[in-house]
Amino acid sequence: MLDNHPKEIIIVTTAALIGELKEVLQKFVPKEQMRKIQVLDIPLPNKRNQLARGIQVATGEIIVLADDDVYWSKDLLRQVLGVLELEPKVGGVTTLIAAHGLDARDPETITVWEALESRRMSMRNIDIAASSWLDGSQTVLTGRTAAYRARILKDPEYLSAFTNEHWLGRYRMHCGDDQFATRWLLNHGWEGRIQTGATIYSEALCDSRHIKQTLRWARNGKISSAKRIFSKRMWKESVIPCRLTFISSILTGLPDTHGYHYSQLKPLSP
Repeated sequence: MLDNHPKEIIIVTTAALIGELKEVLQKFVPKEQMRKIQVLDIPLPNKRNQLARGIQVATGEIIVLADDDVYWSKDLLRQVLGVLELEPKVGGVTTLIAAHGLDARDPETITVWEALESRRMSMRNIDIAASSWLDGSQTVLTGRTAAYRARILKDPEYLSAFTNEHWLGRYRMHCGDDQFATRWLLNHGWEGRIQTGATIYSEALCDSRHIKQTLRWARNGKISSAKRIFSKRMWKESVIPCRLTFISSILTGLPDTHGYHYSQLKPLSP
């Protein structure tokens, strides 16, 4: 990420791990680059609370939310910032995703789990390209890396809703942050884009943890689809995708083979 020359990097971990993390950074990050890095902590692991903590202290006009297991192409920031600069109606930008390091491996050493994850990433890229072509919409601005206008994420209303979302009025949502952000953009009149000139590379799980991960993503996708179904603005703007979303969510009792489905609608003008 430092190769992209960001203004700052904010890392949010837990109180139990912050000391170890600082030691690792001091060991591997050049001293001249350390001034860009700020390490914060929260008491217990919670992705939404960690993201909110970082958003609150970020100082740039554009905030890029990223997981800790991704690698960026060297010009990723330039590519996504260009979209936000040229299109004022765009509130968030996602990128392509690829499995890290598999191309350089002997095919015989790649596990079935890694192959499945690589396929899921490829299908996700196809999904987003297809939905963009159909009506300019996005399935989801991936939580692995996505850029947003800071004024959207820093809005107190957004942060409150983001950290206090519940399912069925009982279950507090700790994951599904990317689905929430995507819905928020469209419900508040912003558009989303995919920058195909930028790619992030993510580690593909090499064992059966892939199943648990895919189930979690599929669950989050179905919860988000259910919330979209009851959005009057989305029904009004694009009826056909709403019906496709409803049918997909109702008929597919098992997770989709690649963890995503066409569930995002054409954005409204701000």
